[in-house]
Amino acid sequence: MSLVFFRVFLKNLIGMLKRKLKVKITDHHLKEEEILELIEDQKLKEVLLFRLKVIKFHEKHGTKLTIDTLKISKATIYRWKKLWK
Repeated sequence: MSLVFFRVFLKNLIGMLKRKLKVKITDHHLKEEEILELIEDQKLKEVLLFRLKVIKFHEKHGTKLTIDTLKISKATIYRWKKLWK
């Protein structure tokens, strides 16, 4: 994952967490794992981890291989990526 994409992803993940969990997160330099530690809801944590893995896989391997391997539609992949931006 490129550094620019990661920063945007992290900024948006923090914003989403603030809205969903009503948590104050002021340090934008937290790693993905540290942010996920702040989430108490295990189901939400699993969903976010899976989506993150899909986005990383897509960045590394491309759309076709992601669709074929993970059985996720193209629309879903791009919708998830848009949510992180």
